[in-house]
Amino acid sequence: MIVDYQVMEHISDSEIVPELVERIVPAQKVASWSFDKGFWHKDNKALLSQVVENLVLPKKGKCNKAQAEEKKSPCSKNCAISTAPWSQILMNWKTEV
Repeated sequence: MIVDYQVMEHISDSEIVPELVERIVPAQKVASWSFDKGFWHKDNKALLSQVVENLVLPKKGKCNKAQAEEKKSPCSKNCAISTAPWSQILMNWKTEV
């Protein structure tokens, strides 16, 4: 379920995560959260790990052994979604409104 969106101008995906947490976590019970590689940052991983049980936040670049094992976990396989189509749909919706 999509509970929030934002058209971001002049800000990277990884910079928006703390604001997302502040805005969404108090209002929604988040059981799992899935992001694409653009949102990766070690601080984001630490923050999100504190507020959500099932987190999919793939790392940019090459993974070490522990990170490679984490990618094989059932949650990573079952919770991961493709966000690109939704981004395009929301962008089109925003420009038409």
